[in-house]
Amino acid sequence: MPNPVHVARFTLALFFLAPLLFLAAACDSKDGKDSFEKRCLDSPSGEICDQKYALCIAASCDPDTIDGDTIECGRCDSDDGSCGHCYVFEGKSCSYNKPCSEVRPSGDIVYSTYSEVLSLEYDFGVLTCDEPDGRQAGCMDAECRLTGETVELTDSLGVTQNVPTAVCKCRLISNGGEQSTLGGKCNTENCSSIWSTAKDHPGVLSFVPQCSQ
Repeated sequence: MPNPVHVARFTLALFFLAPLLFLAAACDSKDGKDSFEKRCLDSPSGEICDQKYALCIAASCDPDTIDGDTIECGRCDSDDGSCGHCYVFEGKSCSYNKPCSEVRPSGDIVYSTYSEVLSLEYDFGVLTCDEPDGRQAGCMDAECRLTGETVELTDSLGVTQNVPTAVCKCRLISNGGEQSTLGGKCNTENCSSIWSTAKDHPGVLSFVPQCSQ
């Protein structure tokens, strides 16, 4: 038969610990997706969209597709980090420049918005490059076309998933300076590629893990 004193102590401990565990869980939530959504909504034109979207913050861009101030991003035929894809996900993302109604997917057309899914679920780190004459791309709210192909991504639990890809027509930025991207596999030798970066929204990538450089 259980000792009444021990039972009383256990019950009392639960009484005091339960609120603390609840607060800890709340803090964990705020440090993750909830915090990301709040930062989005705190930005001047940010909206949280719950729909299919392209995530291009790890994408490389093809210099052969430069047309004035635009460039196509998301084609990649290597896994060495010298290029990267625009991945397509379903769920919540942030549109920093346009309302969700203007970036709604239709047929094989999706739009490039931003989420932290590559960092939080697939362990992508932020590669920071400083190429004096480097070119980069801004893909926020860019129109994209589904490729009909998938690539394998392994999540933080070791589960491999086939993720659809898209090619997006992004804005070319030619003024050099610091470039932060989730592409490049944390290898500075890949800084010579043209990457889709967070140039238009400084600080966005400061909330996710950085590469050790």
